[in-house]
Amino acid sequence: MTNRSRRQLMKVSGAALASALTTSIAGCTTVSDSLPSIGSPSDMEKIPEDVDVVARGDVEATLEDDAVTTFVNRYLEIISQDEYYEGPEDKEDVLDEFEDETDLELQAADTAMGFSKYPPEDQRDYDPYIGLWLETDWSEDDVVDSLEDQGLEFDETTHEDETLYEPDQEYQTLYMGSLGSGEYVLGTEDAVEEAIEVYVDETDSVDDDFADAYDETADEPFRFVGTVPEGRLPSDSVDVGGDSVNPQDYATVNYVAGTAYHDGDDVGVTVKLLTESESDATDVKQGIEGAISATKAEVEDEDAEDALDSLEVSRDGAIVVVEAAKTVEEATELLEKVARRMVGVESQLIPQE
Repeated sequence: MTNRSRRQLMKVSGAALASALTTSIAGCTTVSDSLPSIGSPSDMEKIPEDVDVVARGDVEATLEDDAVTTFVNRYLEIISQDEYYEGPEDKEDVLDEFEDETDLELQAADTAMGFSKYPPEDQRDYDPYIGLWLETDWSEDDVVDSLEDQGLEFDETTHEDETLYEPDQEYQTLYMGSLGSGEYVLGTEDAVEEAIEVYVDETDSVDDDFADAYDETADEPFRFVGTVPEGRLPSDSVDVGGDSVNPQDYATVNYVAGTAYHDGDDVGVTVKLLTESESDATDVKQGIEGAISATKAEVEDEDAEDALDSLEVSRDGAIVVVEAAKTVEEATELLEKVARRMVGVESQLIPQE
């Protein structure tokens, strides 16, 4: 790889990962107790039926969170030590760079809700299905101008009497629906058109089981739910650390749902596996505990062992709950180690402020 290529890669990866840290750790917020409920029925009422995954983040709360600021700044502080790095150096730089490149303020994005379908087992005729529903203070003209500045081209038309922007160049797959009041849905053709149809009550949103699974997640600014595809788990057991782990132990899980959170000095992730019965949940819990134990016996990395030790597995009726929590300081140190390995920086940890 040439130095120029590496510099470009470092700049892009730094900005992308910083943005991901800024927007995807949306559950890490100290202000969640003062926020209005984001788990309202309107969340799922916007999403077309038969999707497999939905993830929702409160961008505004994330950007205001001190733990997220700590994580992003510390990560960028480390990777900027690489001589080829040319990207942002702190969270404010990330926001400035986003605005410079898009002419949009990230702070004016309120929430983002992504949804998608899994590819079929036979992917030869697979058309991707991915959508992103945005609630913002951005004007329609500014959003269109921003996308076109990135090299996209659109024809303005309508779908179900709502504004639809269709690709106007070969190989472009991004569609956008503008629903007024700063709400937009972007994605592949079917995802955008079906979201518009749900919006105007011409087709159904997700079913009650999916919505109920989503409601099992905590009322935090980042939450997700996904189905477990039937018949996709391997039938053969896998050897882990000398023990046999049977993937079919998890075949009774119907949904996986969870949140990321920041509560006082702690940050963590809670994942729930929803089964049909207490008996199924007991079997799944035992399977997870066995897999964790077997993996701990095999790994030699101290950080990986520490991460496994932090996992707590419990059962609540027909639901298995897996939680990992650390203090902000501990999570920051873990992030530092990961970042240093990514860029080959082996100096001592940067002191906490």
